[in-house]
Amino acid sequence: MRVPATTGLRAAVSSVALGAALSASSGSTGPPSLNVSVGTFVPGLSPVAPNFVGFSLEIYSVEALIGRAGDPPQQSYAQLLRNLHALSGGAHAGPVIRVGGDSAEQTCFVDSEHPPAPGCTRNLTLADLGAYRRFAEIAPNISYVIDTNLQQGSPAVGARHIAALGQAGLWPHVSAVEIGNECDHWPAAQQLSFAAYESRFGAFAAAYAAAGMPARMLQGA
Repeated sequence: MRVPATTGLRAAVSSVALGAALSASSGSTGPPSLNVSVGTFVPGLSPVAPNFVGFSLEIYSVEALIGRAGDPPQQSYAQLLRNLHALSGGAHAGPVIRVGGDSAEQTCFVDSEHPPAPGCTRNLTLADLGAYRRFAEIAPNISYVIDTNLQQGSPAVGARHIAALGQAGLWPHVSAVEIGNECDHWPAAQQLSFAAYESRFGAFAAAYAAAGMPARMLQGA
């Protein structure tokens, strides 16, 4: 079944027969089935954006899908994204890949001049970001949301990550940047009051802008 992604739809599940219920009713031992009845178009509903479907990937797993630094981009994942992109006709943005989550708060950009900062157990290099760019060049008009490390506390450390996005030629492929992730899950000793969180967030935002982040790029974490 192919459903246009840009049209308001009314869908109803007409019947579901799963597991033992299927076997009991039909005697079949095959896989369960799902029948879906799609109703008529509903006037007045806002269309669903063609890039509504996206993926949120932890930093430690993203390169297994897109291709690791030094390797060719992963064509199989790019084809999956092409399939999603093709469900809507015409020119439009492709799926969004958010890179981050909890792993962002343990990751820092490193290079020959800057070793890992305290608390950073994962390293992100310019070669890694190059793999992001190469994948974006073969995938169907995708964009990235890049999550960055607020927990480590140093705007200068965060700013190096932002500057590296420009060095890697990634800005044309980035739709948003997040500062931190789920700070309420930080260890108790690192929890911030709202005033302290607001102050740190503001310092990071200013450092990111100074490091070359385009305007209107921040989104909520």
